[in-house]
Amino acid sequence: PAPGATTIRFALGAPANVRVQLFDVSGRLLREMNAGRCERGGGSVAWDGRDGAGRAVSSGIVLYRVVAGSAEASGRIVLIR
Repeated sequence: PAPGATTIRFALGAPANVRVQLFDVSGRLLREMNAGRCERGGGSVAWDGRDGAGRAVSSGIVLYRVVAGSAEASGRIVLIR
């Protein structure tokens, strides 16, 4: 569970441009964050619990997708306010 803000961590097998997309459970894009070029190994993106317009996202499940080049990984965050 995340208390309004969290860090999304990921691991890369090779350097890549990384972006993180956050969605509500209906699939609506809440926010997209560009992490830029990340080197091989571990990386992370901090999320402040806000959507693309700067509004606080309500408590509940938030889905995320990490896109690094042609590779993707996804997961979920339980946001508690």
